[in-house]
Amino acid sequence: MLKKHNREMIKIMEQEINYDKCYLRMLETDDVIDAYVSWLNDPFIYKYLEIRHVLPIKKSDVIDFVKNTYKIKRPHWGIFYEGSHIGNISCSWYDLKCKRIDISFLIGERRFLGRGICTHAVYSVLDYLFNEQNFKSVQGGAHSGNIASIKVFEKLNFNVKSSRKNTTVIENEYQNSLKYEITKKKFNVLDYNHVKFKVFPLKWKFFDE
Repeated sequence: MLKKHNREMIKIMEQEINYDKCYLRMLETDDVIDAYVSWLNDPFIYKYLEIRHVLPIKKSDVIDFVKNTYKIKRPHWGIFYEGSHIGNISCSWYDLKCKRIDISFLIGERRFLGRGICTHAVYSVLDYLFNEQNFKSVQGGAHSGNIASIKVFEKLNFNVKSSRKNTTVIENEYQNSLKYEITKKKFNVLDYNHVKFKVFPLKWKFFDE
């Protein structure tokens, strides 16, 4: 059975991704199915996430979280492929006075890891935050061992804003905390070779202009 499963996973990984079938939209409570909750309790997925401190994650916890994103106007998009929810991009903090916003991201469905979807999705959200919502700066963080997230920031030309040494311990190893930033001005002058997914707009505008 294990060999059969491995063959099926290899077959899936070899399939070409049709980026035209990717899009992002705000998550609804109906999106909180068992598969979604299972990502958040998967050690491989939550390794670098803050939720690792509050495990296990229950379905009711996720439903409450999704409900609250609308109350506090927190952007929390699901990444969808062929209609299936495979990951998230979320903004946990923003400063409206300085027009800065924080971004975090994950691919939860393991078979889509390393397929380029996350980089294109983050690129698409950056374009939306800068050019539709008029933020001036987007920031994000990563632990030094989280090579996948660091590569996304690097591919999208984020600058390293700060680095704090030995801020946390993950799997018995000290990790540094890296803070990244990119400005609207820089984003809009760079010649990116990334696919722009459809980003369904938020139900609110952060700024009047």
